Amino acid sequence: SDQWLKLDMGGVSFIDSIELVWERAYSRNYKIEVSNEGTIWEIVREELHANSEGLVQLSLLNVEARYVKIVSKEGDPNYGISIFEVNIFGDANSATCAPPSTTCPSTVIPLGTAFASASSTENDHFG
Repeated sequence: SDQWLKLDMGGVSFIDSIELVWERAYSRNYKIEVSNEGTIWEIVREELHANSEGLVQLSLLNVEARYVKIVSKEGDPNYGISIFEVNIFGDANSATCAPPSTTCPSTVIPLGTAFASASSTENDHFG
């Protein structure tokens, strides 16, 4: 079944880009979904044949959302999936910035700390 990591930024923000830092157990098939209320999700990027561990940059998302969810359809056959870090960039104070808006910020900034939840269960084995 699908594995997911959901991030709650605490309020709706303009999201320009997301950086994922995968461990060697990276997802081979995943999608990035966003939501304002956490119940209705919109797919903003789908990576069907991902083949890289380490840093992955997903740019020009141009969406507004409070929640970001990374949904993995296929992980490493032996180890599943593991993400070291997720960075979300945009502007917490911006109006909708989808092109061709002139209100978009000229630079994007990290959006701060988000509350995270996942489909996995943590125990003493997982740090």
